[in-house]
Amino acid sequence: MTRILADTSFLMSLVSEPGINLETLSQQIGTFEMFVIPKIIIELQTMTSSKSVQRARRARTALEFARQLKVDGPEGNLSTDDAILRYAIDQKTPVATFDQDLRRSLRRAKIPVVTRRSRILILEGAIPPKR
Repeated sequence: MTRILADTSFLMSLVSEPGINLETLSQQIGTFEMFVIPKIIIELQTMTSSKSVQRARRARTALEFARQLKVDGPEGNLSTDDAILRYAIDQKTPVATFDQDLRRSLRRAKIPVVTRRSRILILEGAIPPKR
């Protein structure tokens, strides 16, 4: 089973955009498990206090979804994107993100990225074989 680290942008879109379907991803890579790092939970908790009612509502829904996922990875003083990047490189873990800057950094580090084209999820890069 492939583990995929989901970032905030991915979770927020997943819960707010009805056309995003995880089934297309499982057709590409087989069985997978999404998880988050502690920084994602903290970031979503912070966003629930947004002045934008819509953004706060989306963050609450994404937080509820994220709390159902496994939480794994470091806690520390790195920014969320830096923590994701470091974890993905250290663990050779694919990352699901719609954040263009993070996506570029991950691709430079040769980390597979789950992103979207239109509303279809795609995998950029190859997932390394299991050892």
